Amino acid sequence: MEEILHRLEQFEFLRIIIFPETTIHEKPVDEWPFCHVLISFHSKGFPLRKTQDYARLHQPFLINDLDKQWDIMDRIRVHEILKDAGIAQPRYGVLRRTKNAGK
Repeated sequence: MEEILHRLEQFEFLRIIIFPETTIHEKPVDEWPFCHVLISFHSKGFPLRKTQDYARLHQPFLINDLDKQWDIMDRIRVHEILKDAGIAQPRYGVLRRTKNAGK
């Protein structure tokens, strides 16, 4: 993430705005800074749904697909996407746990 931002900063016609964490977590999206292009780096605790609300409100150009970020949080879904794309994977197993397991 830092390397991507560092490389973007090399272009003098770009202005990089990093939204403060307090803004992201505590303020409503209509109080977030306006931007024409949005790069969203998902991490644990990141309010992805709120970021999707921001994108719907301001319609920035999205560098990465916010909807697809839900998929990367589901390991099984990642394997399905790789399989559908024809990307070889090592053998793996899936354990699905449910409340009614064993009944």
